[in-house]
Amino acid sequence: MSEEYLKWFPIDGIPFPLDLEKFQKDEDGLTIDLNSEDHADKVLRVYFAEYETFRETGEEFKTKFWHETDIEEDYPLFIIENSLWIEQFHQQSENNFRDLPIIHYAIWTTENWIDILASSKPEVRWVDIETL
Repeated sequence: MSEEYLKWFPIDGIPFPLDLEKFQKDEDGLTIDLNSEDHADKVLRVYFAEYETFRETGEEFKTKFWHETDIEEDYPLFIIENSLWIEQFHQQSENNFRDLPIIHYAIWTTENWIDILASSKPEVRWVDIETL
């Protein structure tokens, strides 16, 4: 079974494209702030209070991916079904987390591809730049 890249709509009005403003991992979780020309005074914050793992890859290192993957090229947020990375995660962890309902989230920015495996949903909201 091959991977399926399904558009993820956590809130209405997600613009395309998005630029990565901030990518921060700390004791509070994982925060990803994304900006857009359409929303100059706000950033789209994707916040994972809990997650299993993540990876960030520069778009220039995904040439094979872009040649082989059937993906809608007009939207930045995805949930990946039949994820090979989830299967690799379970193999590497010797199935210690197989009972968790892990979801593979993907965020495509103008220069980055960010993958997150999480068993709890992230908080997604617009944040005023003035409050950052």
